[in-house]
Amino acid sequence: MSRCSRTAGSPGARFFASLVFAAGALAVAVRASDAEAQGRPPSGAILAGCYALYYDDGRRVDSTSNHAAPAVRLDTVRYGSGPGAGQYRLTRLTAWGAPVRNPAPEGRIPPTWRILPAVDSLTLSFVNGFEGASFMFAVPRLATDTLRGRTENVTDYAPPAQRRGAIAVRIRCLP
Repeated sequence: MSRCSRTAGSPGARFFASLVFAAGALAVAVRASDAEAQGRPPSGAILAGCYALYYDDGRRVDSTSNHAAPAVRLDTVRYGSGPGAGQYRLTRLTAWGAPVRNPAPEGRIPPTWRILPAVDSLTLSFVNGFEGASFMFAVPRLATDTLRGRTENVTDYAPPAQRRGAIAVRIRCLP
């Protein structure tokens, strides 16, 4: 092969470039499905999105779960410092998927979510430093739109109360 056939516009160079591109695309696809293939739970980026929250009897989450909301947006932005540092941002939504306009006083700690890899669970915390609701969902090994778990109201002045089953169903996020 002559030197000229290896220039950027030559068929050999185009073939080589397309081969490198295909190998890179394959590596990205393998990495994306790697967690599933190895039996690990999905990452936070995969779980991020909007979810409608239900009690296990089918009713939407309501004001009986302190400071919780009937739907949430799990963001991939982490709180950098202060209360909630290192956890992901959680936005409280109405049953129709719009942000709650006048949220309950959040005290010092904003609503957050995080993944606990040691127990393969996703937690949502609406605890404001004094009281609130806490949800814990099992993270399935394979991607799904429905998460199952439990919720409980917590306070600083009494043991956890109103424990019950909970379900989170992925919904379309409003822009």
